[in-house]
Amino acid sequence: FEQWREKHDEGSFTACFDGAVQIFQKINEYLTPLNKLLCIQEANGEITQVWEAIENKGRNSPVSSTAEENQAVFTKIFSLVIVKSQVTNLCSEIQFIQDFAGTTLLTEEYGFLMTVLKDCYYQILDIQRTSS
Repeated sequence: FEQWREKHDEGSFTACFDGAVQIFQKINEYLTPLNKLLCIQEANGEITQVWEAIENKGRNSPVSSTAEENQAVFTKIFSLVIVKSQVTNLCSEIQFIQDFAGTTLLTEEYGFLMTVLKDCYYQILDIQRTSS
């Protein structure tokens, strides 16, 4: 984040996350697993714009990023969106999708998004537990 923040003003950095946060906040409004997954996918589209900007800036620097570093940055951005969204009962939303989406729907991109969402959610819970 710091590399990207240094090259952009604070307002544009914050503005990049607003769209993803606003989209993700609506996950409770959707009634079907598919619509909830589409909401996550749309928020991911906003997150990807920020991630690509960070990744492209990294390519212009003498130190190149590895795939693991890029994934770590993406996960941090996703976690920040989750925290800022303050979605009520996110654990229930995740469980609902898992229970009713079926294995066919949770493949490829949707499966990846669910894996990242669960990973971020559990990391946030671990941080909350250790800090209290």
